Amino acid sequence: MRRHIGIKTVFSIMILLLATPIFTAAVAGEAGLPKAKESSTGVSDAEKTAGKGGDKSDQKDRDTAFSAKDNAYFPEYAEKKLSLALAGKTLNYTAVTSMTPIFDDEGEEKARIFSTSYLLAGGDRERPVTFLFNGGPGSASVYLHAASFAPKAFPFTGTGVEIPRPPFKLVENPDCLLDATDLVFVDPVGTGFSYALPPQDDDGDKSGGKGKGGKGKPDYSAFWGIDQDIDSITEFIRVWLEQNDRWGARLVIGGESYGGLRAAGLAASLAKIGAAPSGVILISPATSYVGLSLHGTEDYSPILLILPTFAATAQYHRRLAADLQNMAPEELTRAVSEWGMERFLPALWKGNRLPPAEYDQLVAEYSRYTGLSAADVKANKFRLDGSDLSRLLLRDQGQTISLYDSRLTGVRSMRDAYVYEEEPLDRVAGENIKTGFMRYLSEDLGLKSLRKYHYSSSSAGAQWDFTQGAKGRAGYPSTVESLALAMRRLPYLKVYLAMGRYDLVTPAETAEQGMTDLDIPGGRAADITRKIYAGGHMMYTNPQVKKELAEDLRQWLGRLDD
Repeated sequence: MRRHIGIKTVFSIMILLLATPIFTAAVAGEAGLPKAKESSTGVSDAEKTAGKGGDKSDQKDRDTAFSAKDNAYFPEYAEKKLSLALAGKTLNYTAVTSMTPIFDDEGEEKARIFSTSYLLAGGDRERPVTFLFNGGPGSASVYLHAASFAPKAFPFTGTGVEIPRPPFKLVENPDCLLDATDLVFVDPVGTGFSYALPPQDDDGDKSGGKGKGGKGKPDYSAFWGIDQDIDSITEFIRVWLEQNDRWGARLVIGGESYGGLRAAGLAASLAKIGAAPSGVILISPATSYVGLSLHGTEDYSPILLILPTFAATAQYHRRLAADLQNMAPEELTRAVSEWGMERFLPALWKGNRLPPAEYDQLVAEYSRYTGLSAADVKANKFRLDGSDLSRLLLRDQGQTISLYDSRLTGVRSMRDAYVYEEEPLDRVAGENIKTGFMRYLSEDLGLKSLRKYHYSSSSAGAQWDFTQGAKGRAGYPSTVESLALAMRRLPYLKVYLAMGRYDLVTPAETAEQGMTDLDIPGGRAADITRKIYAGGHMMYTNPQVKKELAEDLRQWLGRLDD
């Protein structure tokens, strides 16, 4: 039975699903931009962009001119022809930063979405193109963009647990996927440079009903919600395909964290507009919030599915008995999964009928596999989540553990709780990513802006509409059904599921269960590739894992036509 979820629970899960924990910046309305001006042909730039006037031969000149007259310090178009040395070959490509207009059903422009596209020189129109985004909700694509598969990326060292030091700069990326697919990194409305437009009056004045020269407020509620977000990204991809003359290309949708929920929903949404995807990449996804939060004494999936990650974390920090400590991580997590299903879950179902002696034995076994003290296990009655492990496992050492990469530790604060603002991953993939990315936009791509780039939006997170469907159906946010629908409809659709072994936000087994629950014919399960990597939520901060993941995806992309 589908249960309703309280706003407090939804908000707490949403906070943890940011693509990486960072200090957020509220997004105020980005109103006050001038109206689109008419060109000498009498056709407005917005109409040209929508494909309603003019032809595509003058696209570069049009977009460059549009940037200059719309707002001199907010460039909407930059283009660079660049090259990359990859696997002994030189790849020539074009990097394009642009603002793509988003239209409603009546053809009125409602928002502009910022993206960066990497297009291989000489590639044909049917070449795969992969659209990538982070999660949140309310996160820009900066983390995937600056750390994973783009032509340049931040150079993490070692196993990705070392704290980088200035100067911060993106460098040529040996794990770039441009040889296998064109790449488009997308910032949803309210993130990055993307913004909603104020409503347009009957006279064409975008002043929100305040008359000429007034400052209206855009309606972000039209974009900040599960369904609204999927609709706006669907429209972005439609316009992008039109602008770039790429209808017919093999489309791949890639999302991380909450971006996985978005990607799963897009699979069905895009098919409806004739842009059916060939592949979906899910990186540490939250395709469903079921299993991600302790939301009721009658549902044991959250505490069951997170157990292997608890055990792997405890082993990494050497908190287990010698026999468990000496196991290979894969062997340990497999043993813990089996214990959970065969011993732990049946005992939990007995509830208060479980004899005291058996209860104490279960506590001892749980403690042995997780490294937590029996007292802590008893005090919490087994209902422990990632934030509990963070504060309890290394408490005797005065340390906390990262939820996003449980290999990382931080200094324990005076509060006996996980402190979001002190998330240890910030030190590994925080300021270095932001500084390196902004430097890259300016220095490498030639995009110079005085406007703030919103790495994330606390406003989006706080105002996000988690209801779904025409009647506002409430329940745990999920697009698993949408992905299943797309797979039933599209016999060629393939899914790649990449999970981090040390991810306490979207634990690997929780993500795997989401794919296991898909309502698809049994034979279609072979079209879902699943792999757990030795990293956290952003597993690609581990250089070894990034290389492995890129090669796996390269091979997977090459099999899209199989």
